[in-house]
Amino acid sequence: MSIIQFLDQHNGSLMVVITLAYAVVTVLIWISNSKSAKATRKQVETSQAQYDETKRREMMPCFYISTSDGSTDQAITIDLTNSADRKIAVSKKCIVLENVGNGIAKDVVWIFHSSLVRTAIIEKGMLLPPNRTAYKSVIFDADLFDKEYVMPYSGQFEIQCTDLEENRYCQFVDVEFTPIPNPRSPYDDMIFEIKQISAPKLVVDKKAVALE
Repeated sequence: MSIIQFLDQHNGSLMVVITLAYAVVTVLIWISNSKSAKATRKQVETSQAQYDETKRREMMPCFYISTSDGSTDQAITIDLTNSADRKIAVSKKCIVLENVGNGIAKDVVWIFHSSLVRTAIIEKGMLLPPNRTAYKSVIFDADLFDKEYVMPYSGQFEIQCTDLEENRYCQFVDVEFTPIPNPRSPYDDMIFEIKQISAPKLVVDKKAVALE
């Protein structure tokens, strides 16, 4: 039997086989293209996320706190302990808040926390561009005989803000106060010391997330 005769006799069967093979190859090509498209889309999304993260970090504010010998017109008083009717230690400082980041800090909320007293708001709603500073005179006082508190006294500044993309950040600064006698005054002095300044944290769903 010649090849031509074989093809003539099995023309229908061969067409079915060829069509099936074509369909299988088409499905395999579609699956391959689909996987390739998903991989490409994932790569694009990853690149976009990396770009957005880089852009966000470039616009991220970052704060540094220090003290100055100067003073502002008005000072606020913050109690480090519950009572203030016994021998008192006092520290008056001009606190300097500087935006050392690259981005503008909007809606800045500057807070001080102490474990025995409620939170004190130092400043609220402030705008602080990069390389700009804000000053606030603060009088810290503490009852030296408050048995609930162990010296040195400790506290924490918290700075909250948003950037131009409405990303919200918070940052913490731990401070410590050590009373020292002052024979020239009815009040003892307190040495104010900044112990640690944390890196800014991104606030997501009201939770602070550390930035690596």
